[in-house]
Amino acid sequence: SSGINAEYGGEAPENLPALPDCKHGNVVKVQYLIPSSFTGDRNSIVMSAVEIAVTENEKDWIPLDEVVPGTDRSIIEHDLESVALQFKSDSEAGSEDELKLKFLDEGGVDAGEFEIKFSDKIAYRVSYCMRNYAPFPEDLPSDLVKIWTISLSPDHTKPRLILECNGVQVLDFLLSEDACKDFEDHWDQQWTKDVGQIRLYSKNGAFEGHRPAPECTKPEVSGGTITPDRPTIYHGSAYEVTCNEGFTMSGTATVDCQLDGELSELPTCEEDETDENGDGDERSYSHAFRLKISAFILATLLTTLFVVM
Repeated sequence: SSGINAEYGGEAPENLPALPDCKHGNVVKVQYLIPSSFTGDRNSIVMSAVEIAVTENEKDWIPLDEVVPGTDRSIIEHDLESVALQFKSDSEAGSEDELKLKFLDEGGVDAGEFEIKFSDKIAYRVSYCMRNYAPFPEDLPSDLVKIWTISLSPDHTKPRLILECNGVQVLDFLLSEDACKDFEDHWDQQWTKDVGQIRLYSKNGAFEGHRPAPECTKPEVSGGTITPDRPTIYHGSAYEVTCNEGFTMSGTATVDCQLDGELSELPTCEEDETDENGDGDERSYSHAFRLKISAFILATLLTTLFVVM
């Protein structure tokens, strides 16, 4: 949000500061100094402000349809090999809440399944490959509200399932005979199809919403390097810019992938100024000055050689 104008007494305050960039799960705290002359509902001002912030924060999330009473389930059209899917949860570890994504091809035939269970240690299961849940190989972010981003490689000979949580990659699962020993005879009958639909299931309201993952393209910064070395990242992730030796950064090193698929403002790497009266470090001299020094040394060597001869 670019800011909040709360009208009171027929007048609106000017030059209100912009709200900070709110991320999903942030608690929005709004404080107003209301003049004693105000006679309206003071609570309405604060609630309107919070509603604006939350609306901006939640507007792109699609809720699940309640198909079976007490169970949330949605069937969505989604090409997972082309566009990653994001889904949101606010379940606590130990709640035993569950999330399930059942993948289908365009004809509705099973094409794999992925589950998350909020046991004491949050675990996952790649169905038709694993019989039991397993803890994530990487530590999950501690935030209660979690934005999960799941993608599937388009290479059917080496299907790879990648999961991020709040911008941190927590699973990179290569489906193979070795990984799917419990289903070695038919795992590939599931996981080598094009995913065209996804059924989303939720136990105890674990799903808070879903959406296609906003994606940002890796930028270029002259005089600097960018990590991670990935051509694209998803909303909730960020690139980090590091300036090369001899360059100084102007701006913020962290470049966020925003909800609209655009990156936040890029920093620049400015070449350090050179000083012909430097401290003796060769890197502090300009190129022109170094040429002068080289010419002087060459002339001295030639003169010495001529004298010797």
